[in-house]
Amino acid sequence: ENLYRGIKVCDYYDGSEVKNVVVDGCSFKAISKKPGLVIDDHIAPQSMAVTISNSTFVNVQPGDQGLYIYETDNHVPTVSNCTVSLEDVASASSLVSLAKAGGKAVLAQDVTLDAALAPATGKELAIDLNGHTLTASHSTPIQAIGSKIAVSNGKVVANDNSSVANAGIYAGENGEITFDKVEVSSNASAFMVANNATLTVKDSNVAAACWGIATNASSADQNVTINLVGSTLASSEPLLINVPGNLNVSNSKITGTCHGVIARGGTSVIENSEIVLN
Repeated sequence: ENLYRGIKVCDYYDGSEVKNVVVDGCSFKAISKKPGLVIDDHIAPQSMAVTISNSTFVNVQPGDQGLYIYETDNHVPTVSNCTVSLEDVASASSLVSLAKAGGKAVLAQDVTLDAALAPATGKELAIDLNGHTLTASHSTPIQAIGSKIAVSNGKVVANDNSSVANAGIYAGENGEITFDKVEVSSNASAFMVANNATLTVKDSNVAAACWGIATNASSADQNVTINLVGSTLASSEPLLINVPGNLNVSNSKITGTCHGVIARGGTSVIENSEIVLN
C-alpha cells in the first residue's frame, strides 16, 4: 500500500534467472506510479511462469500497457479471478484505460469522454457515477462489443449534433449493458442494440429527441434482448424492435410523440406499464 509499485520481477544478472512467480490472494492498494506487478524481463527466459490469481488491485496505476494489474516488457503472465477498482476517478483517460483491463470505477466529478468507452472483449466494466454526469456521443460512445458495462447512480448525457438517429450508447456482438438508477438524456438517440446483445434499463429515466431504445434491421443475423424495468422512456420514437429477439417491459411508462412502441420483430411482452402518445 502507498508504494511506487507492488512487486517487481526482474532478471538482470547471470545466474539469477527467475523461473516461477505465483501471486495468489493478494491485495494491492494505492500504488502511486505503477501497476501491481512490473515484469522487467530483458534477460529473463520466456519459459518463466508468472501467475496472478484471486487478487485485488485498488487505486493502482495503468502502466505502459494500460493494464493496471501488470506491466511487462515481453512476458505475458497468466491472470485469473482478479479485480481492479479505481476510486475518485476524475478523467476520461482513467475510464478508457480501465476498460482495457476491466474493473470498477467510482467517479469523483463529471467526466466527458474524448474516446470510445469500450471494454476489451470478455472484460467487464462497472461505473458508479456517484451522483455525477458522464457525457458521451455517437463519436465517443459507451460501447459494449463482446463485453459488459454496468452504469449506476447518476446521469449520462449522450448527445450528437450530426444526426438525431445517432446513438451514444451501443450494445452489440454479444455485449451487455445495464443502466441502474441513471438519468439519461440525448438531443439525438440514446441506446442502440444489435447482434445478440442485451440491454437492461432499470429504475432509470431516459429522455431522447429521436430514438430512446432501438434496433437496426440492416443485418438479419441478430437476436437481441431488451429489458425495461421500473423506468420511464420518453422521445419521439421511444422503443423499436425490428429484429429477432425479446423485448420485456414491466412497471414502466413510455411516452412518445410519434409512436409509443414499434414491435416489428421478435417477441414483445409488456406488463403493468403505461404507453402515452403526446
